[in-house]
Amino acid sequence: MKAELQIPFKSTSEARSALKVLESEKVERDRSQAKLSVTGSVLRVAVSAADLPALRASVGTYLRLLSVIIAGTEAEG
Repeated sequence: MKAELQIPFKSTSEARSALKVLESEKVERDRSQAKLSVTGSVLRVAVSAADLPALRASVGTYLRLLSVIIAGTEAEG
């Protein structure tokens, strides 16, 4: 099972900063894995998992982390 998140940022530097934060928080799990990348100002999170519960948990984790990152960039803004 797979899911992909594409999050646009205001600039490439913001997207790269978010990528660095996510990479520092990245944890390899038995049932899921994620690939992170930046293209232009868009951060891409591609999650693959063995089953739906694992996919849901991984995507939920990345969404929570991204909400904190985005709130932080808006506060600096």
